[in-house]
Amino acid sequence: MKGVAINFLSNLKMRILLLLIFFLFIFIFLSSFKYYVINVFNEKELISQKILFSNNTYKVIKNIFESYNTNEYENSINIQKKVIIIDLYKKSYKEVVIDNKYKYILPLNFSTTKYQLLSYIDDIISKDFYNNNKKVKYKIHKFNFVKDKVIYVYLLNSIDFNFGDKKITIYYYKDQQNYKSKIYSNLRSYIYENFYTLINNKNIKLEKITDIDILNRNEYQLVSLENNSEDNYNLNIKDYQLNFKAQISYKKNIQYNVIYKYTDKLPLGTQKVLINGQNGICIVKELRNYRSCDEYGIIYQSEIILRKPVNKIVLVGIKELNLKEDMILKVLEMEASGYTGGVGNVGYFTSTAHRVRKGVVAVDPNVIKLGTKLYVKGYGHAQALDVGSAIKGNKIDLYFETYQEAIKWGRRKVKVFILKD
Repeated sequence: MKGVAINFLSNLKMRILLLLIFFLFIFIFLSSFKYYVINVFNEKELISQKILFSNNTYKVIKNIFESYNTNEYENSINIQKKVIIIDLYKKSYKEVVIDNKYKYILPLNFSTTKYQLLSYIDDIISKDFYNNNKKVKYKIHKFNFVKDKVIYVYLLNSIDFNFGDKKITIYYYKDQQNYKSKIYSNLRSYIYENFYTLINNKNIKLEKITDIDILNRNEYQLVSLENNSEDNYNLNIKDYQLNFKAQISYKKNIQYNVIYKYTDKLPLGTQKVLINGQNGICIVKELRNYRSCDEYGIIYQSEIILRKPVNKIVLVGIKELNLKEDMILKVLEMEASGYTGGVGNVGYFTSTAHRVRKGVVAVDPNVIKLGTKLYVKGYGHAQALDVGSAIKGNKIDLYFETYQEAIKWGRRKVKVFILKD
C-alpha cells in the first residue's frame, strides 16, 4: 500500500507540473499577440465590450470604424494604452473661428490628420483672402478637435523692415491691442534667432540686444509706429530700416614681439632663437550699433586677457665687430650713402660746428639724435654730428676722406648699431 501511495503522489506532481507548463505555454502564446479591449458607450452606459487580438494595429482600427462609424456621427475614440473607448455621441463637425470673425464648419472623422486639417484651413484662408498681395500667415490656437468644440485660427498681420540688403518680415496678431510692444518683442526674438545670418559672421558671440531702433530708411531718422487706421488692425506701413545695438564678444590673438639681443659669443651675421614666441589670447567685448552686416559703429570696447603673449628672443652675433653686447642699445636697418668735403655744396664743417672727418655722419635728428655714438657695419665707429636736406627717415650719410672712396661706397643697406655713451 505504501508503494502505491508513493506512485500516486509522484504521478500527481507530474500531472500538476505538466499542467502548469501547458498554461505557461498558452500564456506566452497569447501574450505574443497585441490585444485591445474595446468599450463602446452610448450617452448613458456601456453597450458592448470585446477583445481583439492582432499584431496589426491598422486592421484593428479598420475593424472599429467598419463597425461603428456612420455618416451622422463622429465617433470619439480615445486609445488609452490597449483600452479603446468609443463614444457614439459626438457631432461630426467642428466650428473654425478665424480671427474671431469668420465661422466655418470642418467635416471631421477619426482619420482626419493634423496635416489634412492644416490643408483645409489653408484652402479657407486662400479663398477668402485671395485679394491680399501678401501671403496671409495664421496660427492655430487650439487643435485638439476631439475634446474642443471650436478651433481658433488667428490671422497674423505683418510689417517689413530692411537690414542692409536683407528684408525682415515680422508678424503679430491683428486683434492685439499692444501691437507696438509685440512687434518690438518679435523683432528682438527674430534678431536672437537669426543673428549670425544677419551679420554674416559666425566667429562672434551675441551676448544681448541692448536696444532696437526703427528708422525711416530714406532719412535714417527715428520713427514711431503709429496706428492710423480706423479698425485698429493695420499699421501705417512704411519702408522701415532696422537699427539695433548688440553686446558681442569674440576671441582675438595678441601678436608677440620679436626682440633682438646682440652677443659677441656668436659669429657676425648668425642668429639663434633663444625663446620661441607665442601669441596671447584675449576676449574682446564690444557694444556695436548695427545698420547692416558690414555697417556698424563701435560704441565702446574692452578686452579681457586670457593668455599673455610670450615675446620671441633672437640672439644676433657681433663677434667680429669688436663690440660688447652690453654696449648696444638697438640696431636700425638704414640706407647709407657717402660724401666728402669740398665737393658740390659740402663744406668742411658740420651743422654742429665740428670739422668733417672720417667717422662723422649725417642723420635725420627725428630718427637718431645728434651726438649719438654709432657703429656702422662695413664703415666702423661713427658719431651723428651733421644733417642733410636729403637725409630723411632711415637714411645716413657717411663721410669719406676722398671723393673716390665716397663713390666706391655708393649707396647700400647697412645695419647701424646705436651705442651707449
